[in-house]
Amino acid sequence: LLLSLALADRINVFKKEKEIAQAKSIENLKRADKIKDEFLANTSHELRTPLNGIIGLAESLLLDKNREDESDNKTTLEMIVSSGKRLQNLVNDILDFSKLRNDDINIQKKECDLYAITNVVFQLLSPLVKGKAVTLKNEIDLNFNLVLADENRLQQIFINLIGNALKFTEQGSVTVSAESFNEKSKPMALISIADTGIGIADEFKDRVFNTFEQGDGSISREFGGTGLGLSITKNLIELQGGEISLHDNIERGAVIKFTLPISEAKQYHEKRSLFTPLKEREASILGVKKDDAKYNFLIVDDEPVNVHVLIKQLANENVNITT
Repeated sequence: LLLSLALADRINVFKKEKEIAQAKSIENLKRADKIKDEFLANTSHELRTPLNGIIGLAESLLLDKNREDESDNKTTLEMIVSSGKRLQNLVNDILDFSKLRNDDINIQKKECDLYAITNVVFQLLSPLVKGKAVTLKNEIDLNFNLVLADENRLQQIFINLIGNALKFTEQGSVTVSAESFNEKSKPMALISIADTGIGIADEFKDRVFNTFEQGDGSISREFGGTGLGLSITKNLIELQGGEISLHDNIERGAVIKFTLPISEAKQYHEKRSLFTPLKEREASILGVKKDDAKYNFLIVDDEPVNVHVLIKQLANENVNITT
């Protein structure tokens, strides 16, 4: 009888544990479903905003026949470019998220100059600083060791992290610095991106690198975004042999730190020519010829808009163009 009672009691405990586990699973599924719904809604909004901007601004240029103010034209075109880049970055994040889920990201490591990449990203993100009392500081030593990483993906990492810091910083600074250390006798670089922004509440610190996470709803509504950027950044850093972490800034704001392997190659600096001369080519479908041109460019694309954009971008350069 005692054995039967003990067995029955054990069965009841097992049933309760099973019910609790099932309830947790259902709750997790509901939460995941809700997060995906929010992601789709946020993504639709994020796509629609710059797309509407591009269409509206382009239409205003076409419809305004009396427009003669070149500075006004330039401002409008800059806004179109900015909106287009927002759209491009969002699409790239979605594509990268899909590739990471399918283990389809191709990493090509080589020696990379942290100081130079930081300067390039500062220039790319400079429009985000306009209207803010924010200073961008590159405190990486000019002769800091080269790191071993995929240069394109490293630039993407910096754009995500520095862009995120600028989004939440209205005044003060965003500072990038680096130091070296040894991890199990392996030389590593520790890169820090510190801002003086609003910081991150303690309850969100453990989830900030999770997919679709954006902090609380008020942050999402005020600053926008899809919650993919930091998750993708974390994956890209780990694929290159590093780690990422979040810390409080001693003064104010937040500090993102990540590591990368240091290359054995020696640091060097030299000026490189942007273009390599090509041999003379005959004009095909469309040609732009200049008598004193120093270089020749061949543009091949099945999308006429892309061809037109490249021709316009090269129009002020002293080059021959064949498409």
